[in-house]
Amino acid sequence: MSKELIRKFLMENEAILMRENLCCSDFIDLKERFYLQYSKNPRISEAIIFTWLKNYLENGLNTEFNRNLVLKPETKFPAEYGYQTLDISIVEGNEIRLGISIKMSTSTSAYLDGADFSNPFLNKYRKEFVKDENEFNRKRKEGKRIGVPTL
Repeated sequence: MSKELIRKFLMENEAILMRENLCCSDFIDLKERFYLQYSKNPRISEAIIFTWLKNYLENGLNTEFNRNLVLKPETKFPAEYGYQTLDISIVEGNEIRLGISIKMSTSTSAYLDGADFSNPFLNKYRKEFVKDENEFNRKRKEGKRIGVPTL
């Protein structure tokens, strides 16, 4: 799937992506619209959310306080287990201020792996999306991916 089709789709839906408030169903609707119009693409969710976030934060990132912050699409950073790919990050210099790993799916599982296992959010809310604690611990120890419901 070409990046040009993704860019075209994002431009066609610019009016939606410029809105200040979008909910999860808006993102899923855009993803499904892309699938129907073109075909499945595993990176479209990230592109949609990145574009909306960029539009949403554009003014805030230009303030004096935030002028050194940079919004980046998919980037690899050193982590506890090798490198962690962040779908979206806000960095200041070489320091990550905010890292986002998108887990969005409508018909297939989303996955956790690598540094996801040591994420404080995961540990705090694990009971909400981990169905089998033994499988979770085994896969975590083996360094394998584990499927979770849509997040």
